[in-house]
Amino acid sequence: MDDSSTFCSGCGAPLQNQINYAVPDINKSRKPGFGVAALVLGIVGVLAWIIPIIGLPVGIIALVLGIIGLKKSSKGMSIVGIVLGIICLVLTIINSAIGAYQGYHGEAWFQKGSNTIEENVSNDQPSGKQETNVFTLRDSDGNILMTGGIKSAEATMVDNGDGIKKAVVQIEFDDESTKTFADITTNNIGNTIGIYLNDEMIANPRVMCAITEGSCQIEVDTYEQAQVLSEALEKCK
Repeated sequence: MDDSSTFCSGCGAPLQNQINYAVPDINKSRKPGFGVAALVLGIVGVLAWIIPIIGLPVGIIALVLGIIGLKKSSKGMSIVGIVLGIICLVLTIINSAIGAYQGYHGEAWFQKGSNTIEENVSNDQPSGKQETNVFTLRDSDGNILMTGGIKSAEATMVDNGDGIKKAVVQIEFDDESTKTFADITTNNIGNTIGIYLNDEMIANPRVMCAITEGSCQIEVDTYEQAQVLSEALEKCK
């Protein structure tokens, strides 16, 4: 028989073992669950990083699920979930650090809302129409959270670190309202709080962190507007 023969020409017996190995398809055994979850949570985290109490846990979970998904799920979606989770954590940490710094110094709690002072405070502000004004803080549903409590209001120019001075009204609260104000800001982080003067909204800022020092700033467009607003707030009861 030839050396290359595989069967006996006489009896038909096999001359060598032929073993076929079945190679499993690893990709088919992977399930997309972890990868999809990491991707979805990563997207949610990138959108929710502005609220640290939400962004931090979501970013961590997205990162963990993405790492698990590299071994047990779709690598592509897992990698995207990991990247988005890292971005969420970085933004959340930066936002928390800025909020903590601003809260410690008792300033910049208010970001300028969609309703500007120029739109809501005219040159004949109610300070010239009545002896006293009413200052209130209200939630997004219009419920009054605090009334009065202003110790002083002063128009000034501040530098927020970018080299450009901006006009603001610096508000200081009395002792009792300082505690109320601290509770309001603590319970409404991430929510908007309306600032009202005689039932007219003058600003609609978003709470970035808790303020316990009893002061805040309202940013306006011009120093003249800051003077008008501060005079009106000084007459609040």
